[in-house]
Amino acid sequence: MGLLLENWNGLISLLIACIELILFVNLLVFADKNQLNKMALILIAILMCYQMIEYSICGLGLRTFFISYLALGIISFLPPLTLHFSLKIFSRWKSLYRLLYLPAAIFIVYYAFVIQQFSTTKCTVFYAVYNYPLGDLYGAVYYTPVIASMIVFYIFRNSPIDKKLRTAVRIILGTLIFTSLPVITAFILHAAGLSNMLKAMESIMCKFAFVYAFGLAIFALLNSKEKNVRSNS
Repeated sequence: MGLLLENWNGLISLLIACIELILFVNLLVFADKNQLNKMALILIAILMCYQMIEYSICGLGLRTFFISYLALGIISFLPPLTLHFSLKIFSRWKSLYRLLYLPAAIFIVYYAFVIQQFSTTKCTVFYAVYNYPLGDLYGAVYYTPVIASMIVFYIFRNSPIDKKLRTAVRIILGTLIFTSLPVITAFILHAAGLSNMLKAMESIMCKFAFVYAFGLAIFALLNSKEKNVRSNS
C-alpha cells in the first residue's frame, strides 16, 4: 500500500495544476483584460506554476536544490500580490504597492546565495516538505500579507457600489479564509507539540488555494462588465 501511494506522489499537484490551467484559459477567453483581472490571472498562474513544479519534484523525481528553490521563489510572490490585489480593488494606500514585494524579493536574493541548502525532504500524494534557511522568519514574512489581505477584504467588503463586484469581493474573502484554515490548524498542532503539518504548510496551503483560484476566476468574470454588455448586444 505504501509503495502504491509513493507511486502517486505529486498526483494531486498535477490534478490541481490542470484545473488551474483550465481556469486560466477560460479567463483569457471570457474575462475582460482590465488591471484587476490581469492580476487575478497572474495569481492563478503563480498557483498553477507552483503545482507543476511540485509535481516535477514529487511525481517526476526532480529533487534538485534548484527546483526546490524555484518552487519557494515562485510562491513567495503570491502573498504580496494578493495584498496588492486587495488594496487595488479598494484603491487604498497606492504608495505602498511597490514596497509590498520587497520582503519576498530580499529573501529570494538571499536564498540565491545559499541555494545549496535547499532540498525537498519529503513527498506524499498531497504535499511536499521543503528544507531551507530561516524558515520561521520566512514564514512570518509569508503569512503576514495573507492576514493583511483578509483584514482589508473584511473591512472594505461593503465598499464597492456595484453589486456584482461586492459579491465578488465577499467570495474572495471566503476563499482566503478557507485557504488559511490549514495554517490555523498547523499552529494549533504545533502548540500541542505536533509540528509535522507546519513544516509542510506552504505546500498544504497551496493545495487549499485551488479554492482561491476559483474565487479569483469568479471575481474576474463578475468584473467583466464591458465584455458582458458586448455579449448581450
